[in-house]
Amino acid sequence: MKPRVVDSIQNREADHCVDIFVRDDGTFGFEEYRRDAEDGRGWFPIANYSALGFATAAEALAEAKARVRWLAPEAPFQLRPATEGDRDALEKLYRDCRRDAPWLPAWRTDPTFASVSEGEAVYVAVTNGGELEGFVSAWESDPFVHHLYVREGSRGRGVGTALLASLVGKLPFPWRLKCVRANTEALDFYARRGWQPKDEGSGSEGAYVELQLDAWVR
Repeated sequence: MKPRVVDSIQNREADHCVDIFVRDDGTFGFEEYRRDAEDGRGWFPIANYSALGFATAAEALAEAKARVRWLAPEAPFQLRPATEGDRDALEKLYRDCRRDAPWLPAWRTDPTFASVSEGEAVYVAVTNGGELEGFVSAWESDPFVHHLYVREGSRGRGVGTALLASLVGKLPFPWRLKCVRANTEALDFYARRGWQPKDEGSGSEGAYVELQLDAWVR
């Protein structure tokens, strides 16, 4: 049976829309459509978002806002390369996120962020008031995404997606990363953005999955 549309949002020009729909199995999804008045075809899909699945309509809408440029409100944060002035805030966010991570071994000893990101390109998301919302670090020559952390209160607002998008044009595809298998929330985040499992292994933080992204899907 065809999914049932529960919400439909059009842009100001009424030539693009996003439909939020629910499937028979109770999962939700979304798709972006366009119509050209002169050809009379009506609405037709222009992306490949309909295969994505979400537990609620709100989650589907949040992801649509993160991916569909005209739908998203003006970003409440700015993206830029990290500077020396971000050093203390980066260290605090790194330690806070690691401290509160239930998927990490309790017995571990965390080194400083400065030491684990040495030689990497670091990009930050900051509010208009200068507060650090999240960061991503990557080896540009490899290219390998090493760290992606978002402040707990800022998760679900498109910060992580925007940070990854900031690497487009800076890192050649394909991109790789390793994600601890116990971190199911992160694995789901990457899967929804097109990352595919390529390998697996085990390290000091437990079993991990190596993921690969071949191209950025906006």
